[in-house]
Amino acid sequence: MCLTEVQDLVDEVKTTLGDAASMAGFRNLAVMDNLRKNSGSRAFAPPEFISAEGHELIPAWVPSPCDARARCAAFSTLRLSGYPWPGVLETAVEWARHHHDVGMSPLIVFLDEPDSSKVLALRSALGDLVDKAVDLVEEREMQAAWLEDAALWKEHGCNVQHELSAKQILNSAAALRRCQTRHPEVQWLFCNLDLDEAFMTEDISVPELFGAVPSNAWQLVYVNHEAVVSEGQGCSWFQQIDLFKVSPLCKLPFMSKRFPIHDEEPQVLEHPDGLGESTLHYWKEHNARLADQYGFKKRAGGGTCSYFDGYARGKTAIRLAIARERCAVPHVHRWQISDPKLETLVCSPAAAHLLHYINCGGLEWFAAKYAIRTGEEANRLWFHALAQERSKAGGKALQDLYDDVLSMPPDALHAQKLEGFVAELASPGTAAKAFAEFWGWAVVSLGGSLHVHIPLSGDLTGGSNPDVASMAARSPGTNATKLQEWHLSPGASLEGPVNDSGGQVPVLRLNATGLERGWFVLDVKLVEAKAEEQSAGLYLCVAKPCRAIDDALDNLVWASGAARVPEDGWRCRIPVHQWMQISSEIFVQFGCGGMQPTSKPPVSFEPLIGVPGTLIASCAQKFRAELHFQPEIVRLPIQLHAAYNSFYRAFKGVDGSQLSKGTAASQQDLELTYAEVEFVPFIEVLERAVQPEAGEMFLDLGSGTGRALLSVALGFPELRGCIGYEILEPLHTAAQSAVAAAQADDVAIAPVDLRLQSFHGVPWEEEGISILWVASLCMTSETLAEIRARARRLPRGARIVTMDPFFHDCEEGLEPVSIDGSARIPVEMSFGEASVYVVRRV
Repeated sequence: MCLTEVQDLVDEVKTTLGDAASMAGFRNLAVMDNLRKNSGSRAFAPPEFISAEGHELIPAWVPSPCDARARCAAFSTLRLSGYPWPGVLETAVEWARHHHDVGMSPLIVFLDEPDSSKVLALRSALGDLVDKAVDLVEEREMQAAWLEDAALWKEHGCNVQHELSAKQILNSAAALRRCQTRHPEVQWLFCNLDLDEAFMTEDISVPELFGAVPSNAWQLVYVNHEAVVSEGQGCSWFQQIDLFKVSPLCKLPFMSKRFPIHDEEPQVLEHPDGLGESTLHYWKEHNARLADQYGFKKRAGGGTCSYFDGYARGKTAIRLAIARERCAVPHVHRWQISDPKLETLVCSPAAAHLLHYINCGGLEWFAAKYAIRTGEEANRLWFHALAQERSKAGGKALQDLYDDVLSMPPDALHAQKLEGFVAELASPGTAAKAFAEFWGWAVVSLGGSLHVHIPLSGDLTGGSNPDVASMAARSPGTNATKLQEWHLSPGASLEGPVNDSGGQVPVLRLNATGLERGWFVLDVKLVEAKAEEQSAGLYLCVAKPCRAIDDALDNLVWASGAARVPEDGWRCRIPVHQWMQISSEIFVQFGCGGMQPTSKPPVSFEPLIGVPGTLIASCAQKFRAELHFQPEIVRLPIQLHAAYNSFYRAFKGVDGSQLSKGTAASQQDLELTYAEVEFVPFIEVLERAVQPEAGEMFLDLGSGTGRALLSVALGFPELRGCIGYEILEPLHTAAQSAVAAAQADDVAIAPVDLRLQSFHGVPWEEEGISILWVASLCMTSETLAEIRARARRLPRGARIVTMDPFFHDCEEGLEPVSIDGSARIPVEMSFGEASVYVVRRV
């Protein structure tokens, strides 16, 4: 257990990301695919090591026993009207009593409530708590307090009629001032503690907790866990719910600005060791189904791997004296301050955390919440936005969605509990046990302001990570002591015995040396088997890219499941080009017996149906395997084969990410993050969703080395032309060379116009553009707003291909295009699978 082992982790992650700048803005699984290729299990450093060669470690703060005590207030913004009555009243009283009991005092409640009778009812129901624990601020007093901070009011006052977040920010500043004038004994303030949230501590009171905070820490962040909603729950949920989805920040790597400082929702990624595979698979399928079922385009920023419906970035408490002295600026989940010497700490979830009872009040509460918050635009969490849309469609539409919220099958819930992603956290001692080995995060910079944060857990005195151990235990064959290894090259076949007694692990080693882009097609069947009543079906398991066979057995990710009967086999398709960056060899473990299927892109399995009675009866099992290579080019019509070859000749040796990395501008501007399209996937998307026609014009805003331009020019040579804007000269120069090389080939190609200039301020929308490509994942909201507004001036019928699922929002004249009932179109890019969306100018 030493600093070197932590350094190994961050260095390997940094290395496997390759050009960090090219990955920085792509908030999907592709970044983690690179992370997980080389990052193995590690034991982690003790808390005193908080940096490693410029990389940072963030230890979760654990309060030490001390005699000091510090008083912490909390504030909330509460509305009663519109919610089920008297359920909302009962819940408000229970919320107040809970937080008073744990030692949080006073509770400042800003009443966003116009009905004076409901205010009186609340005062009466709270009883003596109003005098000793609860400070009620009625609507007029609250609104007057908003005007006391002129700068905040100027920024947020215009939004208070329709944005809850605007009220929460203004109330944050008002609560700070109120503590100074009304409650000078208070030293800390917990911010925006909502009615559906409960602050929990483990074996420590709130005054003891805040009394132990180091003097240089001014802000303390608490992670939040999300309730598992089930039927039969009413408004008073604090005593009814004990199962919670564990914070993804404690389980999975995530990408964001530097955590825990910034108030930004994290982009959750897959775990390097496959942790939570079943959980993530379930929630990705669940969310995709909801998005498709309701015709709602899921926001890319909602977190590709997130299994939360609400926020996941936690909430914060601030030290009042420092916040006042340094003029801290409030946001909903964080405050900002400019002094780097003052720390923002993350409290260990084993000591204290937040339970979020989101959507637990039953259908009536769910409907009331979204009827009140229909007009919000600031909260763009995808489920919140979906519920807003369903609320606009009427009660029945919202009821259907709520029924889906309650639809987690028992087997899925059980699997998530086994993987540690769902746990009982409401009872005393449960969180301390669940997070006893949680340590903190390793932080890897991706350039600019973006970082990947990797949760660290395990025995810090030298033991291995228990998550890794549990993953290994689920991998078939990892306890075997011998390997039964078979080498197989494309065009070859082999036969051999299958030892299914557990003594050996049969592994196929597939060699892809010298192959271009394409797929291995592997067929495996039994040719001899035991008597039918004693025989089990065949299964295949494919390892993620590894250099060594021992690593492969610890990283079996894709599984076929067991064949239905012994006569059946499996056809497995593996994209060779996605493996070649790591290794020219692909490992497939196989055998006979029980195996749960985990088929998902990019590996697929297809049953090979055998003929009953054709197996040779034997005392042992014997298999036959055949391997073929299917080049990617066969997916194209024959007339495009020359174009395909010309494209890859033109870009041979061109590394756009390295060229981009070498420019100072790309290091400073996230909008210049680089990524590339691939020829066949891009052409197929355009064929399906855009259908370019002869004489049309194509435009690429940010054309890089010209891969998208050249793909279109070669794939659709009948176009009138292809225009590209690029401001990084090395990329522009590379694009000129690639286009010249393609034009020198004997192949049809549309005219290409490369422009070394910014597209800002240039009237590109007046050039008769029919097809617009906007690789928008890293673009700022301001840039996207400009493009969106100008796209409305394109000719009617123009199609915009973008990576922003909300590109058409709030803009008349733009309508989404659906393919097979879904607006989301998956496409392979240089950094992995992404999603594109097509909008039509109408």
